[in-house]
Amino acid sequence: MKEICRVRREGVLLRDIPRREPGDMLQLVATWQEQEDGVVRRQRIAVHPGTPTAEELDRFIAQVHATDTGSEAVLVYAGDAPAGGLRRRAAGHGVRVGIRSFIEFQGLLDLRGYVAAQTARLSSSEQYAPASTCPSATATPTAPTARTVPAKNVTVSSRSCWNSWSPTTAGSSCSSATSDTARPSPCASSPAASPNSSRT
Repeated sequence: MKEICRVRREGVLLRDIPRREPGDMLQLVATWQEQEDGVVRRQRIAVHPGTPTAEELDRFIAQVHATDTGSEAVLVYAGDAPAGGLRRRAAGHGVRVGIRSFIEFQGLLDLRGYVAAQTARLSSSEQYAPASTCPSATATPTAPTARTVPAKNVTVSSRSCWNSWSPTTAGSSCSSATSDTARPSPCASSPAASPNSSRT
């Protein structure tokens, strides 16, 4: 958090605020001078590792009222976004207390709330429900694997069958088939003719 303050605010001064109670959040005060108009600004920052609750927010607001009534304050959380009512609660206590996610505090756009709302809306829609969508028709081809014929313990490669096939040899046996003519190769489309057989 301190590193982000130093990157975003040139010449910022940071001061840690000691905890008064074990349940207090980690807090610090950042003081810097705006480059555009030279105005000195002061901001009290509380850091929450998860999602802040209403009780934690009220305790932070009370601490801001007691010591830093003239400065703005922000509660930065690292977990899921709190309910919208918590943000309105922070803005309605007569002191400028904002609630920002860790992503927003870095000056970035936090789209997690939008993505969650869109996902919930599509899941509840009959038109876009995941159960009603078809799987992708694109399949990644896999390399042919060897097949074993248990009766003759003959291993025939599907790749060699396809590589040896041509329109002129469609009726011949696969090049990797067994020489046993009593049982033709599984990849042959028709039995090979014997050179000694006579025509009828």
